Order: sequence, then C-alpha cells, then structure tokens
Amino acid sequence: MVVEPYFKIDKYGRVICKLHSNYDKIDIMSEKKAPIPHFDLMLTCKTCEEYLNDNCYFPKSAIDQIEYDRLKTKIFRCRLCGNRIDRMWSVIYKLYYKEKYNIEMPLICCGCHDSLKKKNFMQQYQRKAMFIKYYLIMSLIIIVDNLLFINPIYLVFSIINIVLAILSFIFYSNHLKSLKAGKDYYKKYFLGEEKEENNSNSID
Repeated sequence: MVVEPYFKIDKYGRVICKLHSNYDKIDIMSEKKAPIPHFDLMLTCKTCEEYLNDNCYFPKSAIDQIEYDRLKTKIFRCRLCGNRIDRMWSVIYKLYYKEKYNIEMPLICCGCHDSLKKKNFMQQYQRKAMFIKYYLIMSLIIIVDNLLFINPIYLVFSIINIVLAILSFIFYSNHLKSLKAGKDYYKKYFLGEEKEENNSNSID
C-alpha cells in the first residue's frame, strides 16, 4: 500500500510529514523551545519505516536522488534568499504538490518562512545585504592593497591573497544577486498579501 505524505509547518517554519513513522516523537520535540541536538537529522524521509519499506508515494530511489541533489547540487535553493535548502521535507513538500496537484509552490527555507510569518522579511533582507556588501568591500580592499603594495619577496603570498579575494568577491556578488532576485519575488507575490491582511485587520 502506497502511503501519501501529509504535511504541516511548525511554528519555526519547518515542514514536517505527519505520516512519518516517528511523527509523535517528532511532533513533541518540535514544540520545545530549547535546541535539541541532532533533531534536524530526524526531519527526513530516510528515518521513516515507509521509506525503508519502499511504501512511500515517492519511491526510495527518487528520495535518494532528491537528497543527493539537495546536498551536492544547486538545484534546490531558497526562492527568497538563494541559500541551500537545509531540510529534505521542504523539497519533498514542494515536489509533492507539483506532481500531485500541479501546484507550483516556491521553495522557501525555514529562516525566510519565519521572517514572512513575523512580517520582517525586508528588515532581514537589509541586514543580509549589508553583511554581503561589507564582504564585497573587504574583498576589493584586499585586491587593491595587494596590487598596489606588492612585494617581490612575498609575491606568491600576494597572488594567493588576490585569487582568494577575487573568488570571495564572485561568491558574494552572486549571493547578493540571488538576494535581490528574492526581494523582487517577495514584492511581487508576498508584499501585496501582507498589505491586504493588514488592511483587513485594521478594518476588523
């Protein structure tokens, strides 16, 4: 008998499958405020008996491939911040609704989900963008400093510094680009909903 997943999202923005064989234990642990060591390792299909018995809606081989892609590739990234998705169920949740109901849901990490819930996404965006811009400036300073004051004695050391700074600049430039794309997506699809909700609350 094929078991179809049934999901809930807890107060911390974590997707949890309610048909996991250890759901009762996971549910109790998810409500605790204090961090629980290794708890996130439980939030996966691979700890479920249905996966081990290959009874899940997603075949065992498909789940293995999804987890490989999540860990080893850049396929599954948060639509709002561009970070890698840390938890398998966030990906399974999206893929299930797409395959079962043809509903295209954005893939959103727990941190961004929490900021949407708290309605402070733009504050979080500005904080992250400022952090990234700081590292971009530091990378440029290192590049210019090593080019202007290059010392033949430390030539190899200077070249290594320049190369590392260039790689760092490229990395943070791409991250900032993803972050800005996420901000545009938020303004297009989420900001209007928040305004409507606030207007509705003010009317009530």
